[in-house]
Amino acid sequence: MRPRRTHKTGRMCVGVEDALRSGLAFLARKDASSQEVARMLRRKGATPEVAEEAVNRLKELGYVNDSRFASEWVRARSEGQARPLGRRGLKEGLIRRGIDPATAAQAAESAMSEEDEFRAAAALASRRVKVYQGLDPETRNRRLWWYLARRGFRSSIIARVLELDRVDFGES
Repeated sequence: MRPRRTHKTGRMCVGVEDALRSGLAFLARKDASSQEVARMLRRKGATPEVAEEAVNRLKELGYVNDSRFASEWVRARSEGQARPLGRRGLKEGLIRRGIDPATAAQAAESAMSEEDEFRAAAALASRRVKVYQGLDPETRNRRLWWYLARRGFRSSIIARVLELDRVDFGES
């Protein structure tokens, strides 16, 4: 595989120093997991060995910290978002970004309690239920269930939300 030229400087990312510079520039724009940084370096032409060495140096220097990244990413997505994610959705998002499953689970669990997750799901459902207003209750509840499930809310939380929803619609 031929090293690719970077889009800004036209230079190839072949050595560890080039990879470090590219990694620092990437991290200056956004926080990222070690796997995301390594992926970006490989896209820019670094060999897997060079990318790994550069990521390890960035970790030593404190620029890359997967547990810090996981905590910040979860906090940003669980507070004040129009479409929040449940704990399972948070965990899966972190795993997709290269965070190991144990760290992802710990970050998601510490970010929101079960009651916080319930409140987030209920708020999301109350906004979404307007779209399903004209549907029969069974269809509406099924669609609402899958809508919340796709956002990572657990079935026990969804069941509680749908029970609340029946009360809101005057159903028994």
